[in-house]
Amino acid sequence: MTQNPTSYKRPGGGRVTPSAPAQKVSGVRPIIGTGNMEASMRNTASMNKRIDRLTSTLITQFEAAVGLLQAEETDLNSTAKNSLQMQVHTTSLVRATEETLTFIHQLQELWLFGQLETLKKSGSEVRMEEDAKAVAQLLRRLVKAQDVEGETDRP
Repeated sequence: MTQNPTSYKRPGGGRVTPSAPAQKVSGVRPIIGTGNMEASMRNTASMNKRIDRLTSTLITQFEAAVGLLQAEETDLNSTAKNSLQMQVHTTSLVRATEETLTFIHQLQELWLFGQLETLKKSGSEVRMEEDAKAVAQLLRRLVKAQDVEGETDRP
């Protein structure tokens, strides 16, 4: 009978296997071409959201892992539980770091090949600029109309 190396013995007998065993973490794959990032993900807002999500994940998982270090219970079950939780948080940290590296790599490729859409104006910016031009034209007309009225009122 083979035993699962990630299981541990219960004090009352039997073996306990974690419900989510540690998974093998793969290395960062090189990205070939820029087709891996959808066009909708190449704008500033979506990139900022992705950066915020990755940052939040890294901070949350790190804080959780550090929080496990403050455990005061030293019995076998608590130690085993903390060990498994530490494995989960460490794996999550590694994955988030890999995602960050992949994102950086994608940004580098997009920048090199000129496919970043961060310099394009969004639809709302274009509309706002058009509205501002229309208001400026109306103000010019108003000023001219007032100048014309002012000249006709003079003796």
